[in-house]
Amino acid sequence: MIDPTAKDLNYVTVAGVRSPGRARISGADIVYLWDVQQPFGMSGGSTRFRGRGLSKFTLAIDLWRREHFIAWAAFKKLLEPPTLTKPLVVAMGHPILTDANIKAIAIEKLGQPVRGDNGIWTSTSEILEYRDPVPAIVKPRGAIPTTDKGVPQPPKTAADLALEKAMQDNAAARARASGVTPSGGGAP
Repeated sequence: MIDPTAKDLNYVTVAGVRSPGRARISGADIVYLWDVQQPFGMSGGSTRFRGRGLSKFTLAIDLWRREHFIAWAAFKKLLEPPTLTKPLVVAMGHPILTDANIKAIAIEKLGQPVRGDNGIWTSTSEILEYRDPVPAIVKPRGAIPTTDKGVPQPPKTAADLALEKAMQDNAAARARASGVTPSGGGAP
């Protein structure tokens, strides 16, 4: 559970280093992947769970004091792209990320500080969650027909039922006109 009064909502930690100023995270959603099958000419469809996707979110860091800018120069080096000596992803901590089970990140776009109308400078960066792949294929429960029940039939609408009744009435009228009963026998 996230405590809205907690002080650690105001900063993130990257590789154990606290961010300067005030940090705000938005869009750190939990993403689920689904394979959706929609047959041609039919309404409805089926879904199959494919696992958990990767979250893309925004990190905004507000800077307003001189010491924030000094700390920012060192902190942003932790977020820069990988080199031969720097890892591809880094650990990031924040209560919102913990709640979404996001532990490691990669930087898609590192924003430079931009001055706002209120005098506060904001660096807005685009972040991508990193998570090692794990098997996640789940067999649907109860939605796949068995061979002994045959091919599933789509539900009939009122128009379908009316059309079937009209076709049966038409077949019965033709049978009476030709002297043959609908069951295939001769005239009584």
